[in-house]
Amino acid sequence: MGWNTAPIRKLSDSDLNCRIQKKAKALWEKKGCVQGKDLDIWLEAEKLVKKSYSIFDFPLCAKKNTARKSRP
Repeated sequence: MGWNTAPIRKLSDSDLNCRIQKKAKALWEKKGCVQGKDLDIWLEAEKLVKKSYSIFDFPLCAKKNTARKSRP
């Protein structure tokens, strides 16, 4: 077996959303329950949760390389 044998954990959409909600609430409370930063806090929570579960195939996380290689 190789060094990278840990399975990638997949979550259902509802489980992922629940975990993001919990993380966002914790971040919001940690930041002093600041108003008007809902989207920023949600996106930070989403990034943290997806990173912790090795989920990189979601539209908000994935960036496609659109640069074209030049031909010789």
